[in-house]
Amino acid sequence: MRIVENDIAERLGVSRTPAREAILRLYQEGFLVATDTTRRVELAVAPLTRDDLVDLYRIMGALEGSASRGLELLAEARRRELVRDLKDLESRFESAAGEKKIDYDQVFERHNAFHARLMASCAAPRHRVLLETVRPQVERYEWVYAPLVGPDYSATFAEHEDIIK
Repeated sequence: MRIVENDIAERLGVSRTPAREAILRLYQEGFLVATDTTRRVELAVAPLTRDDLVDLYRIMGALEGSASRGLELLAEARRRELVRDLKDLESRFESAAGEKKIDYDQVFERHNAFHARLMASCAAPRHRVLLETVRPQVERYEWVYAPLVGPDYSATFAEHEDIIK
């Protein structure tokens, strides 16, 4: 799908400047890609590729891993509180994922709540900004592929259990 600045501005009822700024941000965040199939560069919605997904998961893992080093700075009481909260959130996530008819909105909301709680306790402000930039890109894949892959979240459950330990 080709992105046309004028069309977007018109559809949203705004001038070209905010439309251009939004398009630039989407491009910078990886949601749009440049194509040079004509004599000038055009922007299009970024395709979903396996390589991109693997790259995004590596980035998220690296960011969450480095942010989690902040856990060692937590007082013991706050650490115990975090463990209790994470166990509760994990239980809710597993319950939603175990339903006969899965409500993916609920599954994603609960999965994200687990990671949000963890990162809120240990990620520094800059880490949070980076995570908030990458997370929507990962979610784009999750929304498209999770219903196709099926309800096997065993690897995610195991990962969460390791985090809780």
